[in-house]
Amino acid sequence: MDCCTKRRLLTVMTSVCACAAFGLLCISVATDYWLFTKEKTKEAVGNKSVKYRSVYSGLWRKCNYGK
Repeated sequence: MDCCTKRRLLTVMTSVCACAAFGLLCISVATDYWLFTKEKTKEAVGNKSVKYRSVYSGLWRKCNYGK
């Protein structure tokens, strides 16, 4: 490969990765749907059984869904 071709490829790939990183940053700040987890929680009522709860969260809030 020619030196100019390598430099051009590196410039293009750097620009693509920078745009992708900025797009993902915008998504993570603007939405609450970028982390889906399932975690164990102890129920306060009844026999203190362990229950799995599905959770989605963003940077600013954490929400439960399902059962």
